[in-house]
Amino acid sequence: MSTSNQFLTLFDLLPIGAYRSSASGYQLRINKALVKMNGYLNEAAMLEAVNASKPEWYVDPARGAEFRDRLKLDGYVTGFVSESYRHKTRERIWISENAHIVRDADGKILYYEGTVEDISQQRATQDALHTSERRYRALNDNALYATIIADADGIITFANAGIEPLLGVTPAEIVGTNLFATMHPDNLLEHRAEFRNVQIGENTGRESIARHRHADGTWRYLGSLSNDCRDDPAIGGIVVNWRDETEAEHTKRRLRELAENDSLTGLTNRAYFEELGAQILRRAGGTNNTQLALFFIDLNRFKLVNDSHGHSMGDGVLKEVAIRIRSALRDGDLVARLGGDEFAILTVVDTRLAASQLAARMLKVISQPIIIGSLRFDVGASIGISIFPSDADTFDELLGYADLAMFEAKAQRASASRAFKPALLRRALAQVAVVTDLHQATLEHELQVYFQPVVTLINGHWTGFEALVRWHHPIRGIIMPDSFVKAAEEQGLVGKLGAIVAEKTLQQARKWREEFGFEFHFAINVSAYQLRDDTFAGFLQEAFERHRLSPHRFTLEITESAFIETSQDGGDALSKLRALGVRIALDDLGIGYSSFDYLKRFPIDMVKLDQGFISGLPGNKVDVAIVRSLVTLARSLGMILIAEGIEKPEQAAYLLELGCNLGQGFLYSHALPAHEATEKMRAMGVGDARAQT
Repeated sequence: MSTSNQFLTLFDLLPIGAYRSSASGYQLRINKALVKMNGYLNEAAMLEAVNASKPEWYVDPARGAEFRDRLKLDGYVTGFVSESYRHKTRERIWISENAHIVRDADGKILYYEGTVEDISQQRATQDALHTSERRYRALNDNALYATIIADADGIITFANAGIEPLLGVTPAEIVGTNLFATMHPDNLLEHRAEFRNVQIGENTGRESIARHRHADGTWRYLGSLSNDCRDDPAIGGIVVNWRDETEAEHTKRRLRELAENDSLTGLTNRAYFEELGAQILRRAGGTNNTQLALFFIDLNRFKLVNDSHGHSMGDGVLKEVAIRIRSALRDGDLVARLGGDEFAILTVVDTRLAASQLAARMLKVISQPIIIGSLRFDVGASIGISIFPSDADTFDELLGYADLAMFEAKAQRASASRAFKPALLRRALAQVAVVTDLHQATLEHELQVYFQPVVTLINGHWTGFEALVRWHHPIRGIIMPDSFVKAAEEQGLVGKLGAIVAEKTLQQARKWREEFGFEFHFAINVSAYQLRDDTFAGFLQEAFERHRLSPHRFTLEITESAFIETSQDGGDALSKLRALGVRIALDDLGIGYSSFDYLKRFPIDMVKLDQGFISGLPGNKVDVAIVRSLVTLARSLGMILIAEGIEKPEQAAYLLELGCNLGQGFLYSHALPAHEATEKMRAMGVGDARAQT
């Protein structure tokens, strides 16, 4: 049975009234007990009546305002006693309410939940005691309650028959014992103080809950209301009314668990983790030499699990990871699922070395193969570590710094952990500055496109260009893409940046066609964001038509990481782009562990040999073997092959010998601004009738 169904069953079976309402006060659910309490036949009838009339429930509207204010301020209200109306008959009754706010992982209010109990009879009993009714009526009005009389020291002098179902003892057995003898030690201090306040007339008048030991050894939650009737000769003591709140308390605890725990893994959820973490740090701040380590854990390759086997299998992996993390920690450590495939741990450590050792242990247990049915998953993790108080003295900062360190570990492309260092924060702040300037750059036309020639290796003729973006910053000068493209991706600017590069490339292609009389081949780098953008293909088609250019002269270069990020629907996206007539190139062939799989699964026309393999030619035997195999593979698949990073004539000669006919690199030209490329082509006599390939 799902958690949601379990909740609904619990909701309907509650012996006291319960409801769920929206943040605006619209009633969403009302259980059977509350429907009956308000005089209706069923939930639908009451929901229709209540939501249509928006009634005033409270006899004193100020009480209702106080209830709502306390709920907004604290997030919960317990034991709120007030006089109310039955909705249908407008009969006055006394009720006791409990309520809390349910929020999502971001703190947004989802709805309110609460319970309402008719305590009119209990209230009548209390009022009767205050007016000094006779002993018989006061003690025997309601056998469902245990009514006890105790002296000022708490010694019980009388108990009615209601004590037996509550604590499993007879009135005779409990008389002469102390009122607090069966109470749980954790509740003693509070309730002894309340008992003293009753005697001096300063008690709250609200029902209080305490655990009492039943004769069978179990703990029962008893609600208690007390009145000082020592001046009444018919009573001559302090009257205490007990009633069984065990079921209601268990229900409230279950509701709290739903609000505080992650429903999938059972770990603490993000909102409660942040609340508890802040409390722990405040307490630790008053002690000497207390160090706390916060671990931010992000799983590696988890998206591939969801994309390849569905979210149900992904949930199974997350549950197993949660079990492994919990098993490797001490009982007092706080562990949470922050959302998605992110987890966090807060624990006391003696030294930074101890924190690093714990991170290594986490990596080891998480990296062990996960077997679900006949399937095996190897996910691994990246872990960031921050230390209180040396790195940060607030929880928000501590969590943020661990997050920064996690991204540093993630950059290692393997399971790794990294501790926070101030340099990471400086880098992050610099990235923020870059993003701020980048927003302005897209408006101020600071982004320019440079063109690196692609040549035929047999004669060095320029046959096409790769379009590469450069940022001409007014203060920092020319900024290379490695310094800002990643920030653009993270901030959602890469789509706009890519559109600028594509538009400027097409503009230049049109100009060169008009000057030289033919169209060159152009390659444009495309990000995973653009592949996921449903409007990207339409944008390209409109641009080709507007500039009157042939799409088959353009190639979209896509890195392996972009394929990974779009592995589930990447084939559809590429098919839409190929339908325009453009070619698809896989960039950096050979450096990714799964590149060959993409050659089989996706519509790829061209592959580019990574320059890391070219630099060792022709002397490095390993590079020679790898390049020879990749060239053979590309040729057998009928794909065009381009070698990147050619810097020496002997490299070009060897590639030509292997059968690779196209290349680019500093041997031929750096990436050039459009005007410099134009001047070089004029000097080379480009524009004659020679065929361009």
